[in-house]
Amino acid sequence: MGSRPTHSARPAARSPGSYATAPGDGADFQNGLVVDGRRRIVVSGSSDLGPAGGGGRWRLQRFTPDGAVDRSFGHRGTVLTQMSGVGGDDEHLWRIALQPDGKIVAVGYAVTATGGEDFALARYLPDGRLDPSFGTGGRVFTALAPGAGDDEAQAVQVLGNGRIVVAGFAGTGADSSGRDLALARYLPDGRLDPSFGSGGLVVRDVAGGRDQFKAMTLDRRGRIVAVGSADLGAGAGGTSFAVARYRADGRPDAFG
Repeated sequence: MGSRPTHSARPAARSPGSYATAPGDGADFQNGLVVDGRRRIVVSGSSDLGPAGGGGRWRLQRFTPDGAVDRSFGHRGTVLTQMSGVGGDDEHLWRIALQPDGKIVAVGYAVTATGGEDFALARYLPDGRLDPSFGTGGRVFTALAPGAGDDEAQAVQVLGNGRIVVAGFAGTGADSSGRDLALARYLPDGRLDPSFGSGGLVVRDVAGGRDQFKAMTLDRRGRIVAVGSADLGAGAGGTSFAVARYRADGRPDAFG
């Protein structure tokens, strides 16, 4: 009898990689991702570089379709951005979106000189460099809450006309006990869009508690659909799931 035919062994499955950026025991967070037209994976997050490194930094990393670090992006695959000059470890990049031209729009928050947090945006060229045509040196900051209140951008969508819609919350006090639902729309160069809401902003208080948008999409008619939570108060349901829809100009759009 002839010998049985041999079969080549299947390649070992690639195990999940570990890509530390922060030194020592510093924390690295991953918060969002997109896949570009070449199937490369862009991941957003933040890294704590410690006191010697200046504290928290926004972080982008790009991987090839097979999961290898894309060393053509940023510095050997990683981009670290200091958003504010205040320092500290409390700055985070939450979500990213891709423009048709391959630019990356990132949103989150940055620490202010008064100790609060502002909506923060950054736009990057396809190779990871900050886009100098956006805001100031590629960065945009928007204060919604008064004084030392905390504002955070937590979701982003890029419209077909290049405008950028951001969803999150506006703080209503220095102790962060109150939050209002918040939307902002920006022109392609990073300026607030005056044709949206009131000067580019839509802020809504539901019942005086902690309300926030966490995610957002656009429907086929260009309306904004945002989801998150709303505090209805004791005896009225407490913290509840919230869905809201807005017309293209920022006006609320009733369901039904």
